[in-house]
Amino acid sequence: MAKSKQPSAKMGDTIDGDAVEKPARQTAPPHASTSKDSQTEPSPRGPSYSASSLIALAALALSVFAVGLAGFIIWQQRQNTADIATLMPVSNSDAGELADIANSDLVDRLAALESQLATDRQSQQSALEALQGQMAAPSPTPNDNSQNNDFRSDAKADIATIRNDMDQRFAALEAALASQALPVKAGEGCQR
Repeated sequence: MAKSKQPSAKMGDTIDGDAVEKPARQTAPPHASTSKDSQTEPSPRGPSYSASSLIALAALALSVFAVGLAGFIIWQQRQNTADIATLMPVSNSDAGELADIANSDLVDRLAALESQLATDRQSQQSALEALQGQMAAPSPTPNDNSQNNDFRSDAKADIATIRNDMDQRFAALEAALASQALPVKAGEGCQR
């Protein structure tokens, strides 16, 4: 037999062209259960459920429960209504009397409201006629226009008084500013 080629360098130092032979892995036959690989990696035994699928399943179960509970409550309410109806039988004569009492109260209330409406309409008509009479009557002419002239002359006098007061205040302010102003030398005018 031919000798297999030995690498010329150590494991970390390989030279191009040198082939390193790796030992072939031996695989166990599929029917052997005691191999190393089967002990370290267990095969999946069934479908694995993720957290989201568990939450969805729980939500579905709770919704089915809620629908069932709502159906039971509706059924129970119908049973209670039927039981109350059987406990309180109402004869036609009793129902007629109750209807007559209710109708008589309503008729009385309707009559009171109609009478109140009629009185309100009458008062509204009389107020409207009074307003139309005032609008149709000629307005009185001003007897004396002197009253208006008095207001105008009083306003003019007030304005004149205010102007004089303001002029006096401005004059006093100018005098105060003039007395407090610093004397300016001839050569020191406004220089920039």
